[in-house]
Amino acid sequence: MSGLVATVARAMPSSIRHELDASIGAPGPYDFTVLPVAFVRSRFQRAARRQATAPHPQRS
Repeated sequence: MSGLVATVARAMPSSIRHELDASIGAPGPYDFTVLPVAFVRSRFQRAARRQATAPHPQRS
């Protein structure tokens, strides 16, 4: 599990990582457990939107 959290933390922009570092152990919207989940959820939502709006290849 710690490897997954480390991977997600490395993929986050540096401004979010700074908030993550500042929030370890502090409850609230920037809690260590909340921020990575929100980041991953936003990535999945962005990928789903991109896939939904992508043009479909035409069959020949």
